[in-house]
Amino acid sequence: MDYLSNRDLNWEKNFYGISILFFLIFLLLSLARNNSFSTLQDLAYYNHAIWYTTQGKILYTTISTQGFNTLGNHMMPILLLITPFYYLLPSAGTLLFFQSLALVLASIPIFKFSREHLKSTFLGFLVGLAYLCHPTIWYNNLNDFHVTPFGAVFASFSFYYLSKKEYIKSLPFILLLLLCKEDLILVGITFGIYILWVQKNRILGMVTSLTSAIYFILTIKVFMPFFSRDGFNSENFYLEGRYEYLGKNISEVVSTIITNPLMVISNVVTIQKLLYLFTLFLPGMFLSLLSPGIILIVAPIFAVNLLSTYYLQNLIITQYSMVIVPFIYFGAVVFIKGFSKEKIRKLCMALLLFSVMTNLAYGPPPQGIVWKMDLGFDSSYKHIRFLPDSRVDTVKEFIDVIPPESSVLASPNLLVHIPSRETMFATGVNSIFVEENNVEFILLDTDMYIERKFPARINNLIELTSTSNYELLENKSGYVFMKKIKE
Repeated sequence: MDYLSNRDLNWEKNFYGISILFFLIFLLLSLARNNSFSTLQDLAYYNHAIWYTTQGKILYTTISTQGFNTLGNHMMPILLLITPFYYLLPSAGTLLFFQSLALVLASIPIFKFSREHLKSTFLGFLVGLAYLCHPTIWYNNLNDFHVTPFGAVFASFSFYYLSKKEYIKSLPFILLLLLCKEDLILVGITFGIYILWVQKNRILGMVTSLTSAIYFILTIKVFMPFFSRDGFNSENFYLEGRYEYLGKNISEVVSTIITNPLMVISNVVTIQKLLYLFTLFLPGMFLSLLSPGIILIVAPIFAVNLLSTYYLQNLIITQYSMVIVPFIYFGAVVFIKGFSKEKIRKLCMALLLFSVMTNLAYGPPPQGIVWKMDLGFDSSYKHIRFLPDSRVDTVKEFIDVIPPESSVLASPNLLVHIPSRETMFATGVNSIFVEENNVEFILLDTDMYIERKFPARINNLIELTSTSNYELLENKSGYVFMKKIKE
């Protein structure tokens, strides 16, 4: 749309203005959760890995083990783009800033796509705003830190420029998408299929799919094993933990899907997974399901999630579905654009209404009603805090006592607030590990969600105070502070 009326320009300004407002809300909520010491483990994990990168060891961390390169666990070189900013402002807040920004930036191509296909800036405003209200967006903003929001941005811009057949603009975003995470490389393959099948550009489609497929194989078989810590094989770890019923390697998985489809279907068509799909598509009124050519692009993400036995992949509250969300709205627009002008207007309004209402119903705190009800299930979101309590002042006093060069083990929500150093561990290791690695300070939060849910994580560490190697410095307000006794 080359020409915009004054009214259209006003709605465009309104959209960008409300996008900035959403960004500020997202950022303030994520920072408030972190400042209230109620995050989980992933924020500390990525914070330490990026800090280590600024020290010259690329994406290395000791948080969850003695030390390994995170690229051996997940292929996420896109994190290197954040490193220069983190170097200037070394704080977990820097990561949260970019995550909130990414979540909002993904709305821009949705707004533009809707405006152009529905021939109305106002309707583009409604659809873009509907995306920003999808519950999964809000969950991802509070779900510590992950790279999938970046994948959503790059996938959104990729599709927008593909829809205009502006391949020179689209392909760089596809390349950036491939650098986000190994499973998102598969979306590069389906982008190529879309170019070939829907847009009839055979050469470019085949090259895109083939290049993505080769990179995926190299990632799984060469790059990730190269970066893996000793004795760790990422492919085997995830297949055994989440897809064991399908096979021990990717070849066996593909073979099982082809030769035993009934067994696969029985594992996919379950109440939990159907509820997952229902809650994921309800904000978009299920309209994108009527645009199969669009949903095809994110089909690999559906396959990875639905085939998995890991229950967190079948919940909209985690990062695993983030890249799907923009296509729920792209697909809805493609479907409704064939209706009359008045019906399109009503459908767009309904789309926004459904997104808002589902967010209020089962979105995250502080607005989600589901977390205000006692429904008999537990989650870290039930214990989320946005305002620091008196305990925070107590733990800050303990943190200030720890010398900057000392090794430390702490509950994950505390680690992210302890100045980064070469040796930092999270709970989940046993007392033997602590003594073998000569950990000097131990700081535990017995009230943290993970520690209360799995008390064995810290009980054996607390028992170290009964030995002659560690002394109890403080046991106050639910915090246990210990120090290694010097020989």
